[in-house]
Amino acid sequence: MDAYLAGDPETLKVWCSEASYNVLNAVITAQLQQGIVSDCKILDLRHVDFHSARVLDNDVPVIIVTFQTQENNVFRDKVTREVVQGNEELIESCHYVSIFTKVPENADDPVTGGWKMIDLAKQFSRPTW
Repeated sequence: MDAYLAGDPETLKVWCSEASYNVLNAVITAQLQQGIVSDCKILDLRHVDFHSARVLDNDVPVIIVTFQTQENNVFRDKVTREVVQGNEELIESCHYVSIFTKVPENADDPVTGGWKMIDLAKQFSRPTW
């Protein structure tokens, strides 16, 4: 989550499947092309719950995890560092669903243990004030 919100493509590449990485990195690239950088922060992550385990149509086993965050979503001008989107005072409560799969050929990866995120979806968010 930190890598996603901070716009960190190197960390995303480690943790995401190729398709998931391409989607998330496209957003980061578009922001950079507009001269915008993320200054988003996760203030709290809680209620991490195992939702279910399934086998997808293509025989890929997955684990579905849900969780909540408290976030401050601010984007700044790359040069001036002025806020161009968001509000430094606004904290949002966000609910996510994430889907992971174990990639056997990466099982010895010391960082991920072979786990890759194949999808991430924000279900909803609301201000906490």
